[in-house]
Formats: sequence, structure tokens, C-alpha cells
Amino acid sequence: MKRSFVGICVFLFILYSVFFNVYPLIRGKSIADNYLNDIMQENYHEASQYVNQSKNNSTLDHDLQFLKKAGIHLSGFKDVHIEADDGWMAGKATLTLNDHGSEIDYPVYIIFGGNRLNPSISHFESLDKNENLSLWLSANK
Repeated sequence: MKRSFVGICVFLFILYSVFFNVYPLIRGKSIADNYLNDIMQENYHEASQYVNQSKNNSTLDHDLQFLKKAGIHLSGFKDVHIEADDGWMAGKATLTLNDHGSEIDYPVYIIFGGNRLNPSISHFESLDKNENLSLWLSANK
């Protein structure tokens, strides 16, 4: 009887750890990967399902199409890492922006909103002061 009680407690602890600590990180990485893939493939409507609903879908579509016509668009991404800090989810990634024909890598931070079990991308931030990167980041707010 005592062994089964301990076994049940250990099982519940593992279930709690996976559900409240590991699952949100996996979900956040999936959201970031899907969002960036959709942006690269110009599926802006599909990408809008992964961001906070404060941004109008047509505004995201319009802003990113305007930047693409101006010669600035996302051509790749790598090193997507998501972590939780005091209950808040955030991530890092390296975005490759095509800037009038030249591809430049920029490290960015991915800021999530929503809750742990249903996160959404709030916005991106970067410490790099490139003007075209700033335009792309502001289009994704």
C-alpha cells in the first residue's frame, strides 16, 4: 500500500513537471518556428494565428508586403531557443533578413504573450540598431 502511494505521488510529480514546465517550451518553439516559416513563405494570414490578436491581420499583411516591395524580407532563421523565466516565456533566434539583395543575420529576442499553456508571439526585440531591422521588427509588433 505504501509503495503504491509513493509511486502515485512520483507519477503525479512527473506529470506536473512535464505539463507545466516542458510542454509550454515545446509549444513556444513550435509557435515561433511556424510563425517564422509562414512569414518566409509569405503566408501572412496563416502567420497571424500565432501572434497576439492586438495586431490586425490585414495590417500585418500590409506592413510585411510593403517591406518586401521595399527590398526587406525574412529569408531564413535558425537557432530558435525558448525558455521560461519566472513564469514568463521568451526566446532567442537568429533571423536572416534579405536587405536589398544582401543577406544579413541578426540576433533577436522573441517575446511571448498569452499564458503558459496557450502562448502567442507578442513581438520581437533586438539590440542591433540597423534601420531596416527596426522596420521589420516594428511591422511584426
